[in-house]
Amino acid sequence: TPDFNEPPACLTYLAEAVKKITTVPVIAVGKLGDPRVADRVLQDGIADFIAVGRPLLADAYLPNKAREGRFEDIMQCIYCNNGCTENRLLGRNRCAVNPELGMERVYRFEPTRKRKKIVVVGGGLAGMETATIAAQRGHEVHLYERTASLVGQWIPATAAKPQIGTLTENMKHRLAASGAKVHLEHPLDAQGVLALAPDLVVVATGAKQSLPDIPGIRGKNIVMAWDVLDGSVQTGPEVVVVGGGLTGSDCAYYLARQGKRVSLINNSQVLVHVERLSKLTLKEKLINNGVYLYPLSRAESITEKGVNVINDGEIVFLKADTVVISVGVRADNGLAAQLAGLAPTLSVLTIGDAYDPRTALEAIHEGFKIATEA
Repeated sequence: TPDFNEPPACLTYLAEAVKKITTVPVIAVGKLGDPRVADRVLQDGIADFIAVGRPLLADAYLPNKAREGRFEDIMQCIYCNNGCTENRLLGRNRCAVNPELGMERVYRFEPTRKRKKIVVVGGGLAGMETATIAAQRGHEVHLYERTASLVGQWIPATAAKPQIGTLTENMKHRLAASGAKVHLEHPLDAQGVLALAPDLVVVATGAKQSLPDIPGIRGKNIVMAWDVLDGSVQTGPEVVVVGGGLTGSDCAYYLARQGKRVSLINNSQVLVHVERLSKLTLKEKLINNGVYLYPLSRAESITEKGVNVINDGEIVFLKADTVVISVGVRADNGLAAQLAGLAPTLSVLTIGDAYDPRTALEAIHEGFKIATEA
């Protein structure tokens, strides 16, 4: 099942080869959820029919929207496999970008009977989904984001996997059409929130990157993975990435494609908590792009010239101009705690990574659920 590491129409070469040797109609599959891409496959004579699966889980109305030319309204599948593929093995179907899938009898999207003033703090996926759905239901919604851009952590995520940027564009489009008021470059503290006199506050302030407690971690050659991926910082030609989860591995792959010499170390196996198919694909790409993998290895200390690593009971020195840290994140939920102390009767809900750092699926689903219940 092709995931977000593969390009669109990645399997059509197979249909093209079959079509050359048969007169039987040929059906093409493989990341053809964008109707414009699918149409090119047909127009170029590569196949006679197009088959899509996961894109119809993300948006069941995809064919009708395409026929009407409403391409911006299509919620594109991001091929993450986090909901459909992984949960299918558990006997249920979910979709990261479509919270209603399989929950049609649980989530009731109805106009609100009592209009509230809702303040959403944080413009990541969770905050955007909350603001969009709540505004669509008729609430007065104000979304405050401290930076100049929406979608939060999805910005560095799309650097390594540009295709998932379709989610960014769709959520921005839906938010703009919902009627919610968006305030960029507008940080809010607890006093600022209270001054707005909201009926409900949704804290969706995301997470902060963590630093491991090892010697040398404050050195000048230390940078954070998010900052590398969003372009805030540049690395030298030789890089060691500390942390082999999805973000660290994405960062290693991103740098390797730039021609950097990259080593990736991780306490456990690389990509241990990543969905199986995506793990296999990304690990193969890391290897094929020359990334040196050091699983079951620990960064013992960092110097200005590289990293001392304990590998198989021995200390190994990995030379590096830049050391990238990607050892996880912690919830940034200080605002909720401040509000609880200042206004204990105010209705405050904490969602997404601000509640507990997880995936896009949980962020979007929690935002949708809260907004439908508000």
